[in-house]
Amino acid sequence: SPAAAAPEIRNVNIRGLQIGAKTTLTIDGTDLLPNPQIVMSLPITAQTVQPNATATRVVIDVTLDKSVQPGMYNLWLGNANGISGKLVVAVDQLPQRTFATEIDALPVALHGTVGSSAKLRTTFVGKKDQEILIEAEATRLGGKLRPVLHLYDPAGKHLAWSMPSPALRGDTRLTAKLPAAGKYTVELHDLQ
Repeated sequence: SPAAAAPEIRNVNIRGLQIGAKTTLTIDGTDLLPNPQIVMSLPITAQTVQPNATATRVVIDVTLDKSVQPGMYNLWLGNANGISGKLVVAVDQLPQRTFATEIDALPVALHGTVGSSAKLRTTFVGKKDQEILIEAEATRLGGKLRPVLHLYDPAGKHLAWSMPSPALRGDTRLTAKLPAAGKYTVELHDLQ
């Protein structure tokens, strides 16, 4: 009989891990079983495969050690048949969440997908004189998006925007001081 194939990752719902806390990753792919396990070059305190894993979808709770330094790291999925190709993930102190149209608490790292001419929009409640930093990480994670960020005030007035930066390897960062309390909107789209 033919040899079993090594796992192949096609998609991960979250491309980041929180230092010292549990992050739940949903991994889609092929040949993910048996006994899937996250493999990284940094200390993983715990990882648990949730029940009902299949050969095409695995949900794993991953907890990183508190001593891990923030940065970009390679992640692989290993199992009894081999190891997948690498996937780059961001590692930091922020809670990691899938993209939502409204953010309930700051700070946070949101993860999602923007295709062709689509735009992602989310809102958050800000305070007067609050300083914010919004960063889009796409090219550093292996994506093709050339991210552009926009910030709108509660009345819909355009406050700030940022373009891809060579200093961020083609990603972008927006900083602003909020002029008033209220619900602000962040928009992300591709440069084209």
